[in-house]
Amino acid sequence: MADGGVLRSPRIALVDLDAVSAARVAGLVRRELTAWQVPLEVYGPPDEPRGLDEIAGAWAPAATAARYANGGDVTVLVGTAVAADGDAHLSGPILALATRTSTPAFLVADEDTLTRGLLDRVERHRHCCGGSIAGVIVTGSDPAGAAPAFSAAAGKLIVAGRLGAAAPDLGLDLRSLVLTGNEAPTLVRATREPAEPGAGGIRPRPAGSRRRGLTLMVQGTHSSAGKTFMVAGLARLLADAGYRVAPFKGQNMSNNARIVAGGEIGVAQYVQAVAARCAPDVRMNPVLLKPRRGGMDVIAAGTHRPELRTVPWRLRKPLLWPVVDAALQDLRAEYDLVLIEGAGSPAEPHLYHNDIVNMRVARAADSRVLLVADASRGGAIAHCHGTWGLLPDTDRGQLSAWVFNRFFREGNAALLRPGISELERTTGVPSLGVVPEMTQTLPAEDLYGAARDSGGEGRKIAILRYPQISNFDEFAVLDRTPGVRVCWAEKPADLLDAEIVVLPGSKHVAADLDWLRARELDRAIAGFAASGGRLLGICGGLQMLGGAIRDPHRVEGDAAGLGLLPVETTFHRDKVQRHTEVEISGLSGAWSVLNGLRVPGYEIRHGATRPTGADVDRGDRPGLVFGHGNVLGVYLHGLFEHPDAMGAVLEMPVDAWQQVDRILDDISDHLRSHLDGRLLDRLLS
Repeated sequence: MADGGVLRSPRIALVDLDAVSAARVAGLVRRELTAWQVPLEVYGPPDEPRGLDEIAGAWAPAATAARYANGGDVTVLVGTAVAADGDAHLSGPILALATRTSTPAFLVADEDTLTRGLLDRVERHRHCCGGSIAGVIVTGSDPAGAAPAFSAAAGKLIVAGRLGAAAPDLGLDLRSLVLTGNEAPTLVRATREPAEPGAGGIRPRPAGSRRRGLTLMVQGTHSSAGKTFMVAGLARLLADAGYRVAPFKGQNMSNNARIVAGGEIGVAQYVQAVAARCAPDVRMNPVLLKPRRGGMDVIAAGTHRPELRTVPWRLRKPLLWPVVDAALQDLRAEYDLVLIEGAGSPAEPHLYHNDIVNMRVARAADSRVLLVADASRGGAIAHCHGTWGLLPDTDRGQLSAWVFNRFFREGNAALLRPGISELERTTGVPSLGVVPEMTQTLPAEDLYGAARDSGGEGRKIAILRYPQISNFDEFAVLDRTPGVRVCWAEKPADLLDAEIVVLPGSKHVAADLDWLRARELDRAIAGFAASGGRLLGICGGLQMLGGAIRDPHRVEGDAAGLGLLPVETTFHRDKVQRHTEVEISGLSGAWSVLNGLRVPGYEIRHGATRPTGADVDRGDRPGLVFGHGNVLGVYLHGLFEHPDAMGAVLEMPVDAWQQVDRILDDISDHLRSHLDGRLLDRLLS
C-alpha cells in the first residue's frame, strides 16, 4: 500500500464457500485500511436473498446495483458462492453481481476445499462468466503448508494470501487486492451505456438535411469555469461534423468588443462564430454590457443605448428580454444548431428572478444544458451538486450532463470517478467527461482571463494595464509570437527595457489618466518617449497622449492628456462603430516602417481628435492616424493582428487569425478526445 497507493477507488468482491471466512477477511481489510486512513465501504447481502435487484435494494438506499460504483475509496462486496448443478459451475448473488459489474472477485476457500475439482470449476467460471474470479485467499489452521494442490494448479489466478484460523494479523498481499480492484471499470447509471471518450459517436450531419433549430446550452457553476472555451470547441467540432452552427449569448459583460454586421458584440461570441465557420452578427450577442466608472453602457442589438444607462439593472429585464428572445428565435430559424452560452451561475438566488441569460434562455429554447465546473479548483463536484440543489425542479430537468473542465494535465482523472459516480447517483445527471487543462491563447473577454505577463525572453512590449482598459484582446497575438515578451505595466519600473510602450483603449479616459498620474506612470511614459522609445496609443490611448479632452455631452468627462502628441479630443454624443481600412503614409521617424501598408481594422469610440500643431503626421485618413516622431496615435483597432504590420513593426509577419484558427482546431481535437461522443450525439437528437 505505501509504495503502490490507491490509483483510484477500487472495487473488490470477496466470495466465500462457507459464509464465514469472507466476512472475517473483510473485517481485517477494514482494520488495515483504516490504519492507512483509507476509507472503506463493505456491502453484504441479506440472509435470504431472492434476486439481484432485491440484493441491491437491501444493501444500500439505492435501487440498482450500479450504485455500488464506489461508496468509499475502497468498496468490497462480501457474500457466499455455492456449487450447483453437479459441480458444473459456481453461482451465487455476489458472483452474479461481480460478473455483471466487472468487479474482480477473490474466492475465500478453506484449505480442505481446495481440491482439483474446485479449481476446475473456477476455471470454467472464468471462461464462461467473464472471468470475474481473479484470485484465491486460503484460510485454514496451517497456513504455512496449505493447499499444495492449489499452488500447483492455480494457473493465472492471483494468490492473494493465506490466513490462519487464529492469526491475529492479516496475511494478505493487500496491494495486489487494491491494484487488481483498480481494474474494475467505473460504473455508471444503469440507464446509460458505459461512457467512452471520443467523438466517434457523433454522427456526421448529412449534407442538405432539414434545418431543425436545435439548441444546446453551456452553463457554468461560476464565472470563468470555461463556458466560452467549451462553446468555441464544440462549435468547431460540430461544424466539422456538418452542422450549421451559430453561437449565442443573450447578455455578456465585457469591454472587449468587435464590430460586426449591425454593430458590436463581445469578442467571445466573435471568436465562437469564427469557430463555427459562420459570419458573426449582432444576434449572437444581443445585449452587451460595458462597465465603466460610474455606470454601465448598454449595447442592445449592436447599438449603443445611452438612455438605458440610468435604468436600474433590476428594471432592465422587461426592456431587454424581447431583444434577447427575438435574436435567439431568429438564429434557431436560420441554423441547424444554436450553441448557447450562459453567464456566471444559473442558480444565484439574488439574480435568478432577473435572469435573461441562463435558465430563462434555456426554457425559451427548450434546450438541454451542460453544466461546466472548473476541476482545477477543489470542490468542483460540490459546485455541481450545489447548483443542482439550488435550482427549482422545473429547471433541474434542463440539466443534461456535467463537464469537468481544466483537470490537472498531469493528474489522474480516475481519481474524480468516485465523486462523479456519486454525483450521477444522487442527481440522475450523467457526466459528459473530464477535460484536462489546455494552454491556449484565444482573445480573452475580460481581465480575469488575460492581461498576464507572458514571461520568458524576447523583445519587451509594455502595455499599460489601467482599470478601465478596453479592447485589449487585440494584443493576444503578441502572447502567441515567439521572441516577444508582453508586460502588463502597472508601475514605472515595468517600462524599463521596453522596446514599445502601448496605451490601449479605455472605457473611461479621464479615470485612467487619474490612475496613471497617481502611480507616476505619466512621468515614466514621458521619460520613455524622451529617450526615443516607440510609444503607441490606440483609441482611448491616443486621446491620453494628446492635450485637452473636452466632453460637452458628459460622455466620460473632461481631462488633460499627457501632452506627448500635439492633438486635442472632443467627445460627441453619437458613437462611432464601423469597420475601417487605413492606408498608412507620411509617418516620419521610428514609425515610418508602417508607411505604404493598407491595414484593416475597426473603430469603437465617441471622441473625435484633431491636430493642434503643424508638425503632426496624419496619413491618408485625417482624424484616424497621428504621428509625431517616435509617438504614434491611431483610432484603428487591430494593428497587431495584421501580418504586414507585425512584419514592419517587429520583423515577425504573424497572421493572428490563422493562429486563432489553428487553436480552435486544437481545442476541437482536445474535446473530441475527452468527451463522451455517444452521449453528446444523443443530446443533439
